[in-house]
Parts: sequence; C-alpha cells; structure tokens
Amino acid sequence: MKEREAAQQRLEKEQEERRKAYEEEQQKLKAEFGFTFNDVLHNLVVIKHDDGAGSGFVARIDGQRYLLTNQHVILGASGLSFKTLGGETLRPKKIELAASRDIARLLLDEGDGLGVSNAVGIDVPIAVFGNSEGAGVATELYGKTTGVGADVLEVSAEFVKGNSGSPLLNTDGEVLGIASYVMFSPARRDTEGTKFESQTRRFCYKITGADWQEVNWRKFNRDYGEPYAESVRFVEDVQSLLSGMNQYPPQVVNAAAISDSLLQKWPVGYNEALKNIRKSQGVHDYQNSMEELGSLCQKHAWRLRTRIKQRKFGGFVLSDLETKADYLESLAKLLQESFQD
Repeated sequence: MKEREAAQQRLEKEQEERRKAYEEEQQKLKAEFGFTFNDVLHNLVVIKHDDGAGSGFVARIDGQRYLLTNQHVILGASGLSFKTLGGETLRPKKIELAASRDIARLLLDEGDGLGVSNAVGIDVPIAVFGNSEGAGVATELYGKTTGVGADVLEVSAEFVKGNSGSPLLNTDGEVLGIASYVMFSPARRDTEGTKFESQTRRFCYKITGADWQEVNWRKFNRDYGEPYAESVRFVEDVQSLLSGMNQYPPQVVNAAAISDSLLQKWPVGYNEALKNIRKSQGVHDYQNSMEELGSLCQKHAWRLRTRIKQRKFGGFVLSDLETKADYLESLAKLLQESFQD
C-alpha cells in the first residue's frame, strides 16, 4: 500500500512539474508577440448550425474580405450562422472550397480582416487564437513551427480537435494557416529518442497558394456534404466504441450516445455478452459481436466506395472519404480475423 501511495505521489509531482514547465514556456512565447487576444477577437468567428458549432476567422485575401474555416466544419451542416466574438453577424455572399485542402472561404461585405502571409520557416513562434469547440470560449495557445510542407505546417501549439478552423498567427498578427487536424503517433523503435517519439502531432493548412472553386452550396451540401457528415459520424462512433472497449473492465455501450443508425442496434448483443463474459457462451457471444462490428465497418466502407464512384467527389472530400474507407476496411479485417477460431 505504501509503495502504491509513493508511486502515486511521484506521478502527481511529475505532472505538476510538467504543467509548470508548460505554463512557463507559454509565457515565454507570448512575450514575443506584439498583440493580444483582445486585439484580434473581432476577427474570430463562432459558426453555429443545427448539430453544433465550430470556429472560423475573418481575413483579407486578394483585396477581398473572407470568412475562413475548415470544410469539415460546415459540410453536411444546416441552419448555418456566423458571428464574430466582437458581436458582428456575418452574411456570406458565396462559398469557395480549396480543391485539395480542408479550407472553405466565404465572401463577405467590405471591412477589416486579418492579413495573410506565406513567409514562414522552421522554429518560428506562432499563436493559435480561437474559441474552444466553437462555444465562444476564448483559447490562447502558443508554440512554434516544427515542419513546413507545400500545403501544410506542423506546429507545437497544443490545439485540440475542437479548435480546428482557428487562425495560425505569426508575431506580426498575420495568418500563416488554419488549425486543421491532429494525428496521434504511437511509439515505434525507429522514432525512439527523436521528436516524433510517441507524441501528438498537429497540422495547419496554408492559406496561400490554394486553388479555389466556387460551389452552389445548397446543391453541393446535399450531394456531397451530407454523405460526408454521415461518414464522419460513423467513424467517430466506431472510435468511441473502441475506446470504451479498450478500458478495463470494458464499458457497457450506451446506444443512445450513438448517432449512426447502422450502429445503434449493435450494442444490444455486445452489452449482453459483457454480462455473460465469464460463461463460455458469453465468450462466444462476445466474439460474434466483434465480428458483427467488423461486418458493419465493412458495409459502411462499401457504401463509401459506391458513393465515391457514383457522385464524382473531388478534392479534399474525395481524399478524406477514401481515407475513411481505407480505415474502416482495415478495422473490419482486424476485428474479423482477431476472433476467428
């Protein structure tokens, strides 16, 4: 018991030391910026729709004023509304999508906006100013660029999924990119001792150099946005299920928390199997439920492949749907093969 308490105390001490080191580093980076969150909040946007909220920002590009956000924030959404943290209601006049990047820009009436720059290198101080989960709650994160690619920047600022759509700013207050996605890199032997060892990696799409395409939003969202949003919900539901199953002991699944109709009936058999897991029949039922989940993943992947062929998806939407189909097919194979006799 004493050893366990000592180990817990060491863990808490290490966590507190890491927290203090992180806060000190944030303050050190913040001192390099000649502006504050309050100086740019009137250009930060809360995007609301019937299913939730997201983030965006106002910037000037090629002499015009735009609202920028990620495509995945608005795809499949209905009842969209846009309001800055300064209280201005925005009414976009048209929507353009970047052909190969997860960015959308919405043309606005004339007015102020953040400047945009493409001058960036490695180890450059950056700030990610936004609102967490689009809820109007200010988030102020600092870091540095750790990688520069043709279309994306990798950064150390610890933004989370809910911050996607927020601007990536340099020390002059110019936009370098848009916070877009997070990747989780598991530990591997070939990355031991490097900066890529068992870490979370964060990426921002560049704004400059994108190939913009205007779309009829109502038609595009019906034909492409709604199927895209459906696929996102399915993958997120599956990942949530797997997260609960990886806990010990495995957690009973709340069917009401599952948004995808294809998955909503699955928890009945799984939950029953968990109750009887100590019985031989319970183990067999558990195996069957895993194989059934694999079959559902395979079925959804097939539906995605069919839609991709039929509807002539392009650009970012096509790339992301193909990635999701690949993921579901790999997961289906893993689930089905893992429980075969």
